[in-house]
Amino acid sequence: NRDVLHLRRINLFDTTNGRCLYERQFINVYESRASSAGIGSFVGVLYQFAREVDCGSISRVMYEPAAHDSHEKGWEMVTEKRDGIIITVFHTCDQIVEVQKFTHLVLNEFLNNFKKDSSGPTETLVGQEFDVCVDNICASFAAQGGNAGASSKATS
Repeated sequence: NRDVLHLRRINLFDTTNGRCLYERQFINVYESRASSAGIGSFVGVLYQFAREVDCGSISRVMYEPAAHDSHEKGWEMVTEKRDGIIITVFHTCDQIVEVQKFTHLVLNEFLNNFKKDSSGPTETLVGQEFDVCVDNICASFAAQGGNAGASSKATS
């Protein structure tokens, strides 16, 4: 049950070419005005800025609600970069450590089972099969209170 984490959106980007490899929205598409390309560009700029001022790492960005939406809760973006892939998870959950664990598990699942070639850019957009993996991680995460392991993908 993804409601436990209050997920809004997940994106995976290839750091080589900035291409969005996976996108999933958990809210009404009309509520989210951001495009994958825009998110990818923004996250790329954040990582570049982080490299220029520090070690090049970022883990989260907080967004405050607009003044006219004072009854609304702000969003947060959790991000992780590893092995040529950046994941972004947008959420409204108060349990940041749990969302960071979830983000790490989703990225592990992608890197272990869906990334095609570790030496070059990934050229194919991940589809419904990865949706199922994300759903399985969400379900096991909710059932175990954030201590879930990654779903297993059958290999032949």
